[in-house]
Amino acid sequence: MAAPAQGEALSRPLAIVNTQIYHSEVVMGTLDALRPLAPRTAVYVHPRVEEGKDGLRDVVRRMYPGDLLRIPPRNSTDFVAGHKVAFFISPGNSPEYTRFFINASRPHTVVLMIHNADDPNLPRLMAMHSRIRLVALSPHVVAALQRRGFEATWWLAAWPAYAGCPTLRNGTVREPWGFACQGRIDSRRRSYDTLWAELKRAVETEEAAAAARARAKSKGGAAAAAKLAVPPPAPRLKILGRLVKPDMELPVPSAVRRLVTMVTYAPYKQFFNYIACSHALLPLFANESYLTTKFSSTVLASLSTETPVLADRAFLAAYTFLDERSIYLQAEGEGLVAAMQRVQAMPAAEHAARRSALALLRDKLNAAARAFLEGLLAEAGG
Repeated sequence: MAAPAQGEALSRPLAIVNTQIYHSEVVMGTLDALRPLAPRTAVYVHPRVEEGKDGLRDVVRRMYPGDLLRIPPRNSTDFVAGHKVAFFISPGNSPEYTRFFINASRPHTVVLMIHNADDPNLPRLMAMHSRIRLVALSPHVVAALQRRGFEATWWLAAWPAYAGCPTLRNGTVREPWGFACQGRIDSRRRSYDTLWAELKRAVETEEAAAAARARAKSKGGAAAAAKLAVPPPAPRLKILGRLVKPDMELPVPSAVRRLVTMVTYAPYKQFFNYIACSHALLPLFANESYLTTKFSSTVLASLSTETPVLADRAFLAAYTFLDERSIYLQAEGEGLVAAMQRVQAMPAAEHAARRSALALLRDKLNAAARAFLEGLLAEAGG
């Protein structure tokens, strides 16, 4: 489908605007929720995304019956269409462009998605229009905004990736393997060092047990070796995402390097497949901000790929729309690697049940997200 001309875009009451090259998974979820509203929606994205350089365009055009438009330049308001409702995905990261678009488009209602409840730009953003609705992707971020005196609505939608393990040459589908950690590859955000230490102990336990079996076999034969306990295998890890800087690789200790697969800057189709072909996602939060004031993109990846998160009760207390039917709960006092080993040994039926629960939850969330925007369009006469 060809991109709409300026005159056609003028007739579309709803605008989705994301000025950044990130938060694209949020855009994708928004598009799925708004699929029935595609003829009434203009979707504006960063030029790199519109050109298809991150793989988003190729993924969404197979299922979304609309187009991705390049964000209008700021050098003239003539390039900005009029819209009844303007929904900004990353306003805190682009306040000046947000102001420009609002002034040029003159919407009836503005929706601002807030990713960090501590965003210092919030008062400035709130002053840009007389009818602003704040939304956040998790109830705990909404609560944090309310503590600052800002009313907000919980709003979350996820793209159904329909991803999975690859088909092997013999025609069978590979079984899920390992665990995935996705997002910005940054030691300041992720507690990699803690995981490396636990993985190293698991490797040492494996090696010690293998040496003990070898000694037993040399002395008493295979029967003697078979009597010794075999520890669970050390789990494998996939690290997916963007590096802080292209030349700044994440150091992985040599003792665990064989367990780690690093995938950087993968197109979305490959990115989703890596996650879906994993037992679970690991948040690996290095600090508590993702439990108090920020939303973790790992949750969105979980909903999109139907891959459960392995997390503790503090995580569940923040992301209250998830429960033990849709995640793997790390028990109190249980080490992360011990929990990973327990999860990878679970029967297939338990994995399938959680994936089904995530798919049902995603459908429910997307329907609610669409209803929210339909309500705003009705109020705006769109």
